[in-house]
Amino acid sequence: MKCIIPLAGPDFYRKEYGIKPLTKYNEDTLINFILNSRPWIYNKEILNEDLIFILRDTNESIIFEDYANKSYPGSKIVKIPEITQGALMTVLSGLSIIKDFEEPIIIDLVDIIYEIKNYKSIESMFLESNINAIIPYFKSNEDKFSYLIIDDSNKVIKTKEKDVISDNASAGTYIFRNLSTLLSAIDFSIKNKEEVMYNNLLFICPSVNGIIDQNSIVEPLKVKLVKSLSSFFHEWI
Repeated sequence: MKCIIPLAGPDFYRKEYGIKPLTKYNEDTLINFILNSRPWIYNKEILNEDLIFILRDTNESIIFEDYANKSYPGSKIVKIPEITQGALMTVLSGLSIIKDFEEPIIIDLVDIIYEIKNYKSIESMFLESNINAIIPYFKSNEDKFSYLIIDDSNKVIKTKEKDVISDNASAGTYIFRNLSTLLSAIDFSIKNKEEVMYNNLLFICPSVNGIIDQNSIVEPLKVKLVKSLSSFFHEWI
C-alpha cells in the first residue's frame, strides 16, 4: 500500500507561517502530528518507504526534503517544476514510481486531523466487500470542504468540490483499491473537466464520480474528533 502526500500547492510556504507542514503543532511538526495520527501509519500498514511526498522544486522544498529524509528514512520524494492545474494533476507525478499496480493507494491532503472509531485495516475493508474506493467523512455545512451524497445503503453516490450538496464533508483523504481504479477516476475528471473543475483546478473529490459512474462501490467511512487546519493557519494571518 502506498500513501501519496501532495505538498506542491501555493500554500506550501507563506511568509506568515513559513513552510506549512513544518510549522509547530502540539509540540511536534504539523506533518508528523497528522501522519502519526493516521491509523494506517501507527498500525504499520504504511511504512516510511510507502510514503510518497510530492513537492514543487523550490528553495523551501529543499528544507522539507532534508526533514523528510531524516524523519521518514526510505520515503520517496517526487519534485515537479511548477504548480499544476490542481491536486489531482499533482498526484499523477507520484503514480509514476508505483511498482505494484494492485496495491491500494491512499491520497492524503494532510489538512484535516481526525480519528476513526473501530478501525480494522485498509486491506480488510477492501476484502470484506466489493468496493473500489473509501472516503473518510464527517458532518459539516461549511463551503470550504468537499461533499458526498450517501444513499440509504451507505454508499457514496455523488461527490462535489466546495459545494454543500449534503452534510457529509470529505476529510481530505481518499483511498483507492489499486492504480487502475485511481487512473480511471483521473481520466473521468480530465474528460469532464468543465463539469468538475473548481476555480479552474482539478481536485481529488470530484474524480470519484468516475468510479461511481462505472457502478463501482465507493464506501464512506465516518470519522470523529475532526479538526480542520484552515482555522489554525488563519491565526497566523
